[in-house]
Amino acid sequence: MAAYLSTERAGAGAVQRALLDVVLAIVLISLAILYLQPGLGRWLNIYDEGLMVYGAVRVMDGQLPYRDFWGMYSPGQFYVLAGLFRLFGPSIMVERWWDVIVRATLACGVFFLAWRLSSWLAAVLVWLLTLVWLEYFGFFGYPIFTGLLFIFLSCLALTEGLRAAAEGRPDRRALALAGGLVGVAAWFRHDLAVYAVAGAALVLFTQGLSRPAQQWAGSASIARRVVAAVRRLIPYAFGLAISVGPVAVLLLLSVPVNELLHQLLIFPLTVFPRMRQLPYPPLEPANLPFYFPFMAYFAVALVIALAVWQLRRAGPDAARALRDVRWRVWAAGAIMLFGLFGFNQANIRSDLIHIPQFFLPAVALLAPLMAGFRPLLKEYNYAFAAPAVTIMLLLAFPALSNYLSASTQPPPTHDVARAQGAPVDPNQLRAIQFIRQATTPADTIYSGVGRHDRIFVNDVMFYFLVERHSATRYHELHPGQATTLPVQEEIVADLERNQTRYIVLSDMFNEVCEPNDSCESTGVTLLDDYIRYHYSTVAQYGAYRVLSRWR
Repeated sequence: MAAYLSTERAGAGAVQRALLDVVLAIVLISLAILYLQPGLGRWLNIYDEGLMVYGAVRVMDGQLPYRDFWGMYSPGQFYVLAGLFRLFGPSIMVERWWDVIVRATLACGVFFLAWRLSSWLAAVLVWLLTLVWLEYFGFFGYPIFTGLLFIFLSCLALTEGLRAAAEGRPDRRALALAGGLVGVAAWFRHDLAVYAVAGAALVLFTQGLSRPAQQWAGSASIARRVVAAVRRLIPYAFGLAISVGPVAVLLLLSVPVNELLHQLLIFPLTVFPRMRQLPYPPLEPANLPFYFPFMAYFAVALVIALAVWQLRRAGPDAARALRDVRWRVWAAGAIMLFGLFGFNQANIRSDLIHIPQFFLPAVALLAPLMAGFRPLLKEYNYAFAAPAVTIMLLLAFPALSNYLSASTQPPPTHDVARAQGAPVDPNQLRAIQFIRQATTPADTIYSGVGRHDRIFVNDVMFYFLVERHSATRYHELHPGQATTLPVQEEIVADLERNQTRYIVLSDMFNEVCEPNDSCESTGVTLLDDYIRYHYSTVAQYGAYRVLSRWR
């Protein structure tokens, strides 16, 4: 992409460079797939992975997110998986292969961005660290990785726009592409897209304000600089509008506005933090992955400050000779801002799977810390390069150790077609077999929890594996949502309207109590009382209870 965007690489040289980039990308993606492929047979994630695959099935069957089923995620992952399910059939392996390809391509995108900002050796090291951590994160189907893929591609296009501006060349095409790619990221994670847009806009605006005085004809008043800086945002905003606009219009035409606002903005910003907040992990070596980005961003901010100081001291001739450093400073700043804004989610859920948007930009920035600001800061190079390499080794150790110690099991044997290639919990399997024999594909079921006044998570994967639809639009039972009286009244009404004969309750998370409001009972027992009055247990398999309607 960089070779295509660059206007200075013309003719046969540009074509040759583009072909070499394509070949290199294919090699890197292929190697990454080989590394990631052994993890395809991991145990199912009955909640997070279940949300993606069952949401995709509902979309495949003609239902609309937010209108026909409740959810906080952007719709892109549901529709991509629904399309893949139509082509290849609904199965866990289809979803997981898509996930592997996304992660392999994401690692490749980080490589090219690191190479753009530094040397090829630093980029290779960053690629290796990114790859081992993308495998270590786990959580198949998690749309954060698809969103990050397009954000890193957007950053790659943005660097060309920043470089063009530093060289006094037009940069509209690169900036429009950068905005368009971050718009695609919004299809999968709208929160990440907001962080990326905020970081890019701040950098583009500041770069526009800081143009050297000699580039201005006549008066260089503040007002004129502000107008010019705002105009620099127009191509980026145009690309963003082109990619986000049609999706937004379709959603607004199909889904009530109050549902969109509540599920995508209000609930995540107000209720989710109270229900899912986790304390920061202890400040100790085992938690280096959580605290490493703070160190990386501080080092990058320090380097940027040093570089700006040196550039301001340099004369016009020296500044022109150091123009590659100038645009790298801006690019590093944009990536740093995205990562810092991404801490918002890690601030709420400080566990491993909620830090990729905070962690991976810091990994990418290790490359310019090692070699990206030569020759301007050559006297400081080893002061930053040596710690960067040390940190990379320390971070790689737990991920590689986990990968090498993971045992390889033969493919499990069971009769759940959609889960072939992945192990299924024996008790879940027996409950699935019971429901399949007792119902038809046209029947609805309900997958609930042992108590609905206090919820951690429910088994959403059960709907996907048993191939029966949820009786209610609330297949995801979220604390602060399914624990409230209006939602429980709606679920009861759905069970009544559909005359749902069988429900499955899982008690496996009854005793889970996180240090947040999800651990507190709301005192709302309407749904539990309804189930107790209308259903009786007909089978129990470990934590799974199958209940049948009797009145």
